Amino acid sequence: MRNAVAERISRRTFTEPLSEYEAERIESMIEDANGRSGLTMELVRDASGAFSSKKYTKGFIRNATSAIMVKGPRDLPDIKEKGGYYGEGIVLDMVDMGLGTCWVAGTMDRSFFELGDGELLVCVIITGHVDKPKIAEKTVRAMVRSSHKSPSDMIESDREIPDNIMHGMEAVSLAPSAINKQKPHFVYLNGVLTAEVPDTYAMDLVDLGIAKRHFVETEGGRFDFGNGGMWHPPAADKEEKAE
Repeated sequence: MRNAVAERISRRTFTEPLSEYEAERIESMIEDANGRSGLTMELVRDASGAFSSKKYTKGFIRNATSAIMVKGPRDLPDIKEKGGYYGEGIVLDMVDMGLGTCWVAGTMDRSFFELGDGELLVCVIITGHVDKPKIAEKTVRAMVRSSHKSPSDMIESDREIPDNIMHGMEAVSLAPSAINKQKPHFVYLNGVLTAEVPDTYAMDLVDLGIAKRHFVETEGGRFDFGNGGMWHPPAADKEEKAE
């Protein structure tokens, strides 16, 4: 399992903003992800105005400065899921850089962020430097982890599940999700793995993309986008591209 998958936790208290080098590196990651996905994600180096009022943050976010706008054309197919999938890829890279990150959908002033014509702001990812988790953060993390679903709770099957898929599910169980609900559910039937979500909440499809990303980061291959999208294992993926 990739270290960043296991080490990532949501951080809401920041100490220092990004350096010029870090910001440029993240912008390069975003440019690559946008080119692959059709998204128009953007790093806002000083987004502190979106998090300066407790009216919006409820006191949960402190000293946030930089934020990635997870956005794209409103008519982009699977925009929310792609935002989760490609956004989480950047999150994991930022964790490798030693930065703190947190997905934010509601506890911010959305009017701060400027959008182009026809764009949809799905959510943002705040990032920056953080201290080692304080007691309060450790307590919250312990409470969240203790209530997490087990990998086996997030998958159903009509047969014995292969070890590699269960290994991927361990990574899925560590994925961030809105209100820690962990709604993404995987199904292994007739030797085919798919992933789905109820899609009854604004962030459900974002969570589905994040969950798929955690699986692929661990086991490789690729997932089809869309609710109920199928996983193509690494070997099968190579065969399809060669045809």
